[in-house]
Amino acid sequence: MALEFARQGCKVACAEIQKDLNEETVQMVNQVAPGAAKGYYCDVGNVDSVEALKEQVLADFGRVDILVNNAALIVAGSLLNDFKPHLFENVVKVNFLSHIWMCRAFLPEMVKRNSGHIVCISSMSALTGLPNASLYASCKWAITGFMESIRDELRINRNNQVKTTVVCPYFINTSAEYVNMVDCRFPELSASGVAREVIAGMRENRVIFSIPRNQLFVVTLINCKSRINH
Repeated sequence: MALEFARQGCKVACAEIQKDLNEETVQMVNQVAPGAAKGYYCDVGNVDSVEALKEQVLADFGRVDILVNNAALIVAGSLLNDFKPHLFENVVKVNFLSHIWMCRAFLPEMVKRNSGHIVCISSMSALTGLPNASLYASCKWAITGFMESIRDELRINRNNQVKTTVVCPYFINTSAEYVNMVDCRFPELSASGVAREVIAGMRENRVIFSIPRNQLFVVTLINCKSRINH
């Protein structure tokens, strides 16, 4: 997504806890668009680290027009057999609380100038259950509800121009380990293809959409049928 935003003329602030991987991303972006990207260390699950990030980014860029909350840890396992409290707490910090801390940091400035767009990368698992990934799915459900609530708060101002978009992708091929962990009924999606779809949906000011686009409608029908049958 950083590469795709840069190709479309954006300046990109890349926030990441792993400094070496972040620097690799920044270099890739700057090869495509020289000087477009800058990297920042941030533990998005820690409110103090996010506040420090905000100060640094605003000092360097002046403002944030588009905030993309994309951080997530992928954890599989049954709640009944694999419960590790410390692991669960850390996953919730990254997969859910990070969205709250980032919005809390950058949304007020957007509201003040009445301009901006927050993009939340959720998941198809936010629309239906995901066996043996209850923690991951529940965080995705939570951030989808959080974003819906934020949108309703913004709409109190009838002249509001701050937009929100929730993206629910199918499985993305971000690593061989991840792909091998999941038994996909359909071929996994490419990261570059998803990035293009995310930005296209954001440009269309879609409130929520799935990737592929038809999956949101299909899952809604399946959920309705499932609930009727039960």
